[in-house]
Amino acid sequence: MKQKSPTQAEWRQLYALMDRVKEEAPWQWMEETDIFAVQNPETGDLGFVSVMGSLGEHLAVAAYLGEEGLAGFLRIQYAGPYLTPDMVLNVPQLQASFEDRNTLHQKDRDVIKQLGLKYRGKQAWPQFQSYAPGMAPWYVTAVEARFLAHVLEQTLDVAARLRDDPALLETDEGEYLVRTPTKQEGKWVWHDERRPVKLPESRSFSVYYDRQVMAALKQLPATLGRIDVEFFWMPTPVLGEGARPYHPYMLLIVEPASGMIVGNDTMIAEQSLDEMWAMMPMKVGQTLARLRLRPGFIRTTSERVAAYLQPLADELDIELQLLDDLSEMENIKQMLVSFLMRQ
Repeated sequence: MKQKSPTQAEWRQLYALMDRVKEEAPWQWMEETDIFAVQNPETGDLGFVSVMGSLGEHLAVAAYLGEEGLAGFLRIQYAGPYLTPDMVLNVPQLQASFEDRNTLHQKDRDVIKQLGLKYRGKQAWPQFQSYAPGMAPWYVTAVEARFLAHVLEQTLDVAARLRDDPALLETDEGEYLVRTPTKQEGKWVWHDERRPVKLPESRSFSVYYDRQVMAALKQLPATLGRIDVEFFWMPTPVLGEGARPYHPYMLLIVEPASGMIVGNDTMIAEQSLDEMWAMMPMKVGQTLARLRLRPGFIRTTSERVAAYLQPLADELDIELQLLDDLSEMENIKQMLVSFLMRQ
């Protein structure tokens, strides 16, 4: 279903708020980890707000959406040198940032022109983007724009008070300061709450099962052969049917003795990332059935790939090996990614 775009009044409010944010520059005294929450007046959902820019590299206010967004934000903080772009892009969030003009989308420049606004210089041009798992960052909808306006207003409020009271965001473990709205005489009035937030528990996962494929594989003689398997995020977005670009994932299966690619498939998160991952093991099974190969070993460097392939390996008596390095596979991945990005 096509989402409604913000009205000109909604756009104008966002840009006016960003002018105030730039003037106040809350990143001068706020750290990215100074988290608080804003409750969406329309839905009751929470956005966990982080002000970025203390190092001057990326000036932005982000609202990580719901407990899933908060959990994703915390994973980003804990990742350290292992942080990858997909770890950021797959976290549901809204961002209002300051960019260089040449990084804006054409629609961003069109809106700025229609509003009669002018900006000049580096990190001076406001941009508003929506992030969703499996998708490329995209334009905000009217609903998202209205919530983002509330987020920016409450960021200005909290930031000003935090500058005078550094203990403002100190809470008991598992609690957060939440800016909560109530309607009074037709206007939203905001107040502070200290509210416990429970992060999503590690959930079990399921994989799709193709009885016909598994029956065919069980009929094949077991061998001592090996295959290497990786399933990874592709940095080049592809235009989706609904116009919003998505980031595909690539399934790559290599026969290490020869270095040949014996299977590859591009997959997208049509329903969800979980659904896409659930389909991946049977894609491997289908490739093995096509090759009429029942290897003795499947190797991978990814803990998540290993976990999803474990049921397939168990049923076929295949030894699954989680390795620190598969140099041949890594070389193939890099060549493939470089080739696709040049296209």
